[in-house]
Amino acid sequence: MYGPSSTFESLRVNQEIFLFVVLSLVLLLNAFVSVALFRSGVYSKGQVVAQSAIVWLFPLLGAAFIGLFLLSQGTRQKASDGGAEHENWQNAEAKSFGEGTGG
Repeated sequence: MYGPSSTFESLRVNQEIFLFVVLSLVLLLNAFVSVALFRSGVYSKGQVVAQSAIVWLFPLLGAAFIGLFLLSQGTRQKASDGGAEHENWQNAEAKSFGEGTGG
C-alpha cells in the first residue's frame, strides 16, 4: 500500500510546498523593502531606483542589507528628531525659536 513510489511522491509534494513558502516569503520581504524605500522620503529618485534594483537582483541578501540600512537610517533620523512625539516636537520647536525669547 505504501511503497517506494508513494513515499517519493509525498516527499516531492513536501518539497514543492516548502519551495512555494520560501519563495513567497522572499517576495514579501522584497516587496516590503521596496515599498519602505519609496515611502522613506530620505533618498532621491535615482537612489531609490538603484536600491530597489539591488533588492530585486539579489533577492534575499539585497533585501536584507537595504532593509537593515533603511531601518538604521530611520532610527537615526528619529533619534535626531527627538522621537517625533508631541512633547519632543514642542521642545524642538521651542529650541528652534530661541527658547525663552519673546514676550
